[in-house]
Amino acid sequence: MTFQLREQENGRFRVSIRVFVPAVVTLLLSWYTLAFVAGSIDNFTSGGVISSLLIQLLFRWLPVLLVAVWLVLALDTQPLRAYGFDLSRRWVRDLFVGVLLSLAAFGLAWAVGYQRGTIALESEFQPQFETTLFWFVIAIAMIHFLIQNVYEEFIYRGLMIRGFTEGARDSGLSIRMAVLVATVSSLLLFGLYHVPRGFIFVVDSIFVGIAFAVPYLLTGSLALSIGVHFGRFSTNLWSLETGTADRVCWKMSD
Repeated sequence: MTFQLREQENGRFRVSIRVFVPAVVTLLLSWYTLAFVAGSIDNFTSGGVISSLLIQLLFRWLPVLLVAVWLVLALDTQPLRAYGFDLSRRWVRDLFVGVLLSLAAFGLAWAVGYQRGTIALESEFQPQFETTLFWFVIAIAMIHFLIQNVYEEFIYRGLMIRGFTEGARDSGLSIRMAVLVATVSSLLLFGLYHVPRGFIFVVDSIFVGIAFAVPYLLTGSLALSIGVHFGRFSTNLWSLETGTADRVCWKMSD
């Protein structure tokens, strides 16, 4: 029995091909470009934040996202809006709503943690960057984070949940069970995607990914999911080694 690349009913590539080829190719591309980026940073800068962010943005995440979109469109006949992209006014509005919801949730968590003494707030003075340059670094970091988020939501929510649901339905599962299997599968793969960062990030990504998957399941759009994911940029900014004046740092207290 030979493996059929295309479905006999409609001539489309099989779900497994449509899902795993873009996911695996872009994952390998991400790892390869990461090695290139790391080498470029070592040779080109002395740990400069701006150079690091720009190189990662231009030579890693932008190419990875563009290749992902190209492969998905090349392997399927569906438009991008079938995967949750629809750059309408409502879509953009939902994107901002997702960001605000995420920021509100993190703000509440920080406030509660600070009140209970589990989070400490410190102010450090390291006058290495001018104010204008500092905000330029923040802007580049936000763009870098946004492009990475768009790629991850596109692959692990828009592509995988949709594709896995279709495959599970073809196997005879009910719509509810198919969506559940698809969602759990995408969450597990999203966790494995973070293996290079360590086991704790794998577990964290699986559970945090639920907050990204639910908006997509409820709306069929990636706007809220990308917004909620992007709202986490506030936590990532604290870890930037910007050397800015009056830098705010968060740390877990003992």
